[in-house]
Amino acid sequence: MSFLLDGYYRKYLKHYHFKRISNLKQQLQGIDLILTRKLSKKEFMIDEKAQLDYINNDLPTFAFEVQYQKKGTPKQGWLFDTQKKTEFYALITAIYGNEPNTYTSCKITLVNRKKLISFLENRKITETCLKCFIENAA
Repeated sequence: MSFLLDGYYRKYLKHYHFKRISNLKQQLQGIDLILTRKLSKKEFMIDEKAQLDYINNDLPTFAFEVQYQKKGTPKQGWLFDTQKKTEFYALITAIYGNEPNTYTSCKITLVNRKKLISFLENRKITETCLKCFIENAA
């Protein structure tokens, strides 16, 4: 998948350099890719999120992780995790391929994390609100 994505980044983000992150510690901090603007040298930390369970489908939605369970214990999801260094999510959808693990096309949508959280909060959709919803649904 990274081969296809890197090709898109090279082709469409002409004003940026990019560096794919392989360091596990940085990946756990929500950094899969660092984009650096060529003129200003400003860096942006990108967390790639791909719909890999839906190959050859173009789903009209994307799920943001609020909470997950590990060994039966609720854990903080990545969306509201203040320890993450993510500045943008690269949402990879509509992933198509002819053979297993051979991808031919996809869509990439860059989402500003701070703006997304602010947008949700302005509509009273907070982490606390969502966790209550999850608890009541269980």
